[in-house]
This record gives sequence, structure tokens and C-alpha cells, in this order.
Amino acid sequence: MTQDAAPGELYGQDLGKQNPSKPARTITAVNVPLTIPAIEKLVDHVASGIGSVAGPMLAPWIARREAHAREIAAVGEAQALLIQATAQAEARQILLSRDEPVSGTLEIADRVRQRIQFQEEKRQENIESVVSQAAEQLGDKKVADEEPDHDWTARFFNHVQDVSSKEMQTLWARVLSGEVERKGSTSVRTLEILRNLDQATAELFRRLCSACVFVVIGSDVLDARVPSLGGNAATNSLKAHGLDFGVLNRLNEHGLIISDYNSWFDFQAAIGVTVGDRTAVMPFVFQGKPWILAPEESRELGQTYRLSGVALSISGRELARIVEIEPIEAFTEDLKGYFLRDKLQMVELPQAPDRAST
Repeated sequence: MTQDAAPGELYGQDLGKQNPSKPARTITAVNVPLTIPAIEKLVDHVASGIGSVAGPMLAPWIARREAHAREIAAVGEAQALLIQATAQAEARQILLSRDEPVSGTLEIADRVRQRIQFQEEKRQENIESVVSQAAEQLGDKKVADEEPDHDWTARFFNHVQDVSSKEMQTLWARVLSGEVERKGSTSVRTLEILRNLDQATAELFRRLCSACVFVVIGSDVLDARVPSLGGNAATNSLKAHGLDFGVLNRLNEHGLIISDYNSWFDFQAAIGVTVGDRTAVMPFVFQGKPWILAPEESRELGQTYRLSGVALSISGRELARIVEIEPIEAFTEDLKGYFLRDKLQMVELPQAPDRAST
């Protein structure tokens, strides 16, 4: 996919004739789920978004129509300014040639057209960059042939058109590819949160996710939190790992974590997955790898095992899937030490479950 490709070539269909309210294809009813190449479904999502938003990746006939409308509006504005300038000139009895105000107002119209063209070209580049990265991430994968959520694609492309940061474009591309793979993986509310996320806050969120432990079943994240290591994150128990009270407040204000910085989740099910002669029920994910808690022989098993810490919000859990985890050796050692104080040993499993990475 190249940026200089014509819209029809890039998306494989005539965007001017697209009707998002109708299915992109007619499929004969069958008794088994139908899968198609992910790139084809990406085309459906992009085409859906293009037909629903103003500005980004407009088909040529739409661009010509809007450019003509803007030109008419600009000329009208120029004429109004000309009348005003002439009236002021007569009032002050200043003799000016008729050509001078006409020339000046036409220059305004030209600048208006140039500004709009620059903005739309920049938006086009932003969207093409995101779509291109999403295509690379999907590669040769197969996905379910489902109709795109047109409201979702409308909001997505309306937001992404103004994302110029390469790092943030990568996050948006992962959201798009994730939606193509699994419809509904990122909610509209989460899109709004991502829209208002600046690069600095995104880096803080990456640090938080790198320290998170995730309880994952299939493709669903039941819980995600940064253990407070026996202290209270609200009183800076995680400050040594770059997650002080101020950082947590910032992440909370962006809707990425819940306001209770020391809530708890029952981790009892993670104690005892089969490793040698030990057994457990449900692994957890840390640093993109599956782990279990192997109890020492002297440890008494209880009904619950409360793991307290900073919990991600629903939107935070959705966005955690697209975050690239960074190594945090110091926190890893402190986490292992925290569990050891409770006579539990962190043991990495040799094979990851279906969604070991987030």
C-alpha cells in the first residue's frame, strides 16, 4: 500500500458509490462461520469510515465538490470584504482604485484554499500511515466476515485524521487491526480516551502496563492491576518504580485506572497450576508471559488470596492490549519477593495460554 495510490486502487472499490448501510457483499447462508483474509476486512472498515466522516481520504468527486463549494464561499467572503472596505473608504473620503481591494480580497480567498488544502493533505497522510501499519500488522491472518460497525469506523477515522505523532499512529493502527480481528475489541468510549491521550501520558501508561498482572480467559481480560507490593500505592508504595501518586492521578484523570489505588482481586485461582507435582487452576500474565503461584509446603491454603494494587479501568484493559511491554527487572524481582513473603513462588509456564500477551 503506497500513499500515492488512487483511492479506488487503495481500497479496491468505488468510494463514491459506497453505501455503509448495506452489506459489502452478498453471502449465501451456511452452517459454519465464514472467514476471509484480514486485509479484505480492513478494506471494509476503512471504506466504512471514509463514507462516514468529513475530510479524511475523500473520493475525488467529493473533494472536487467541496473544493468548489469552498471557492464559492471564499469569493462571497471576498466580495463582502470589498463592499465593507469601499464603504469605509468613501466615509473617509479616501480615493482608492477599484482594483486594489479586489486584489487584496482575492489573495484572502487564495490563502483560504491553500490552508484547507494543506490541512486535508496532512489528514490524508495521517490516515494512510495508520491504515498501512494496520495492514502490516494483519498480514496473512484470517478473520470472521462480519459487517463493520459503521458508527465505530466513523469515530475512528474522524479521530485518527488529526494524529501526526508516529508513536501515537502506531497505537491507533493496533486498535484498527484489533477491531478487524475481533469486532468490539475497543469500545467507542475507549476511542475517546485514546483521542485525548498525549505522548507523555501514553509513555506513563506503558510503564504501568509493563508492571501489570493480567487475569485472562480466552480473549477476555478479567482483571489487570499493578500489585502495590504490600504497601499502598496511594501513599507512594510504587514510587521507586516510576508510579508515584502524581502519575497515578494523571492516569486516573485520563480514565485509564480506577480511582481506588489499593483495590483487590482474588488470586486464589492462580495458586497451583500443574508444574511438576504442583497443580493450579488459572495462570496469570505478567510481562507478556504466563505464570502461576506455586505454594510452599508449609503454606496453608485459604479461601481467598487478595492481591491489592492499582487496577486498570475497562478502557485501560482494552488499551493494554495494544501497548508494547517494556522490561522492568527491578519490579519483577520485587514482585517475586512480595509473593515469597506469602510463601508463594512465581513460576513461568513453558507455554502461553491463548492470550498470553496483552
